Formats: sequence, structure tokens, C-alpha cells
Amino acid sequence: MPHFCMFGATEVQLEAEPTWCVTFFGGLDLRRPPLAQLITARRQIERAPGKPRYHWVLTLCGGTDVRWPTLAEEYAALKNAVTAGTLSLAEWDRTVASSDVGASAGIRSFTAFGGLSADEIPTEDQEVESLSMQRHFGHIPQRAAEILMLAIGQRSATRLAAVRRAVAHALSAEAGGG
Repeated sequence: MPHFCMFGATEVQLEAEPTWCVTFFGGLDLRRPPLAQLITARRQIERAPGKPRYHWVLTLCGGTDVRWPTLAEEYAALKNAVTAGTLSLAEWDRTVASSDVGASAGIRSFTAFGGLSADEIPTEDQEVESLSMQRHFGHIPQRAAEILMLAIGQRSATRLAAVRRAVAHALSAEAGGG
């Protein structure tokens, strides 16, 4: 579904399926989908020739920020994908080890008379609030939350390696490995 922003500001949660985002004289805050969702969506796109492969971002006389998901969102998506059997930790590791993890979002852009920032991370307050809420609801165990807290403010592979460690620890604890 395309997203348009004219003479204003909006925040859009990108889905794994590619789309168009157009901003004229405004501000657009795009939130990337978690990497686990992107990996599984990429598999489906590769199997369907002719299907769009990229998110296209057109910014004219405005500003666009592309923001990483919170650590809690990345954790939940990876844990759910591994538990459901749609993604293995080995496939996650291969993707994270690739030379350009940031490109995994599949974003192509054109900006004129404006600005585009494609590697924004959530603020410390956003990260802490998200982790606290997920801890409160029991979705993230204490030790996994502690691992994720150490990655606040980190980018790319460092950030994603912490997510992987937290998920591996939680899965091990659920399997009785402590």
C-alpha cells in the first residue's frame, strides 16, 4: 500500500512487502520491519518473479527518517520466527554477517531539496519503554532483557547480534537449559 505525506508529518510502519512512500513539503518517519520479517519476506519475493523487491522513498522539499525497530520488536519477531520454524538462527547469522545489514530493508530513494536519514535508531527512552513494557507483560525474560539493554544505542550487526544472543538464551531457558 503506498503512503503519501504532503504539507505535514506522519509515521509509517513499513511492512515486509515493498511499497511506495512519497513526501512533499513534509516529514515522514518510516519504521523498518524487524529483520526476521524481512528475511522471510525476501524468500517469498525471490520465488515470485516480477514482484516488487524494494521500498521506494521519494522525498521532495521535506525530510524522511528511516528508523530501526526497537530491540524488543526485533527480539519478538526473531523469537516468533524461530519458534514457528520459518527462520533458523543460522539463516539469521548469515544475514547479519553479510556486508550490508542496513540494505536488508530493501529501500531505494530519491531526495530533492530535502533530507533522508536511512539509519536512525530508536532513542534510549523508546528502547527502555519498549523493553519495560514487554518485560511487564512477560514476553521477554529478565536475562534476555538484560542482554538487550546492553545493545541500546548500538547499530547494525552489533545490535542484531545482541538480539540473537537474547533469543538464543530465552530458547535455551525454555528448553530447560537454564
